[in-house]
Amino acid sequence: MALVVLGKESLDHLETWARDCFKEVRASGSTRPSSEPDNAPSAPTLTPGEGETVAEALAKTMRSPWATPPAMTVDLEPLRGMRQLIIQWPMPPVRDLWRNSPTMVLSHLLGHEGPGSLYAALQDQGLANSLSSGMRTAHEDFSLFQVIVHLTKEGQARWKEVAALVHAHAGLVRKLPPEDASRAWQESRDMRAIYLRFQQIDPALFSAFADYLRPENTLTWRVWKGRGRGRIKGGVDASESGSGQEGGAVEATVRGEGEQPLLEERWYGVPYGVSPTPAKLLQAWSNPSERLESRLKLPGPNVFIPDDFSLFCDTEGQDGGSDSNSGATAAGGRVVQGEAKEGVIKAPDLLETSDEDGVGKAGQLWHRLDTSFRQPRAQVRVVLATPVISDAGAKGRQHAQIMADILHKVLAQRTYDAQLAGLHWGVSRHTCGYVLQVSGFSQKIDLLLQQVVEAFLDPVAAAGGPEEFAKQFQLAKERALMRTKSWVMSRPDEVAHYYTGLALKLSDDLVPDPGHIKAAEATNLEECLSQHKEALAKVLPVGLVYGNTSQDDARRIWKTMTERLDAAGCPPLPEDEYPRSLTRPPA
Repeated sequence: MALVVLGKESLDHLETWARDCFKEVRASGSTRPSSEPDNAPSAPTLTPGEGETVAEALAKTMRSPWATPPAMTVDLEPLRGMRQLIIQWPMPPVRDLWRNSPTMVLSHLLGHEGPGSLYAALQDQGLANSLSSGMRTAHEDFSLFQVIVHLTKEGQARWKEVAALVHAHAGLVRKLPPEDASRAWQESRDMRAIYLRFQQIDPALFSAFADYLRPENTLTWRVWKGRGRGRIKGGVDASESGSGQEGGAVEATVRGEGEQPLLEERWYGVPYGVSPTPAKLLQAWSNPSERLESRLKLPGPNVFIPDDFSLFCDTEGQDGGSDSNSGATAAGGRVVQGEAKEGVIKAPDLLETSDEDGVGKAGQLWHRLDTSFRQPRAQVRVVLATPVISDAGAKGRQHAQIMADILHKVLAQRTYDAQLAGLHWGVSRHTCGYVLQVSGFSQKIDLLLQQVVEAFLDPVAAAGGPEEFAKQFQLAKERALMRTKSWVMSRPDEVAHYYTGLALKLSDDLVPDPGHIKAAEATNLEECLSQHKEALAKVLPVGLVYGNTSQDDARRIWKTMTERLDAAGCPPLPEDEYPRSLTRPPA
């Protein structure tokens, strides 16, 4: 047994505690089992050159943990249910390249989730649920880079095809032109710089890397991007030189039903088998077909990365909005709020309306300029109110929820760049209809909102066609059924929160009684699409633009969205069908 005692007390005091608490522990007399496998090859001996330090020798020497064996495959039978494929490649040491982070660029290129990416290709075929890539471990004399794929049942049965796609995508990285590699590095550097500039308070675990970082770098090393482009190119080349199949490892929790594991792991008793990867399989992975490569592409320029972080509240001539004490006024000058009081959060300004009741054919646009948090971020929240949803029964609300769920899935790939650049979006069902929401750096939120609106107006095209939409509908229906049936297992505080919202008409989530479960089971593709089309024919947009945006920008964003609704054939909602929650009583 090894024991470490840490405390503020004196050493004598700590020793007394340790002896009193652990005096009954006796040595068993057994020898400590080695973690090394039998007959494991030892790494080559490191011999520094004349006048060279050990650190300098390590920085240019690669000592693979597997010495120089052929590529191998490890099959595992996990103790708990999981389906996972891990592909590892040994690489030269990269610790001394921490300022340039070549492995972060590799992780970005291999782990991207946008259209044409490795993950998109696997997901579109129903082979993977998630994918990640990055360093497995980094030491002074070698590194291990890995790609982890969480497989579906279909992916488990076709894991060799999954591995072939991974190697094909790695091949694209090796062929990446220098100018594209430079752009990918620059984008990664820009995003890390933005993250560092606007990062939130986070625990700092210095001890994990204090052995090779100077004290002044311990806070910034994870987001630092140096200026040494030559060093970056060398680091990427070094990483790619180890990304071939020789010396790599494939770890798969995918053994077939008829195969018996040959070995048992000594610590936890996990059955596993180790075998050289067949040469024929390696050859196929090393030379992917054109058909395989044609399904993949590396990420292009990220148009969502912001470069303007100015604050509108500091711009000369900008109105402070509702943070001023003059009260909020409508576009025509009518006061819609009384005089603001000190210490009270002011209401936003009503910028757009077309009748004296505050609700018109163009809906409502509210705006509030933030002068408190002083961040270059903003949020746009649009309620698309429609009686088709607000007056719908249990089945209609299930259809609306399924549609929102489908939109989340089909938009995930095309908005991945926005997520990398610090923007977020959402589509959800509301008591009045639907809610579209985007947030993040204010310079790019209108671009993201346009993508969300386009997908909402034509979800079938966004999904890639009727066949793909039908597939997504079936998956969303299954999730809706599981969600409805398992609601009764929610935590008590969640149940209480639901009923509070229901009483205040803030929520109308589906109560899991037998009738609603039957409604979820009865949902079908044709009725879901028909209801969505009907909802678009009776919609009233109500929006709030809040944060680092001027009134002119808010009007521009709103005009772009409402013009797109008009172009899609969404007529104004008749006045007698306005939701009650959007109609104020007379003064």
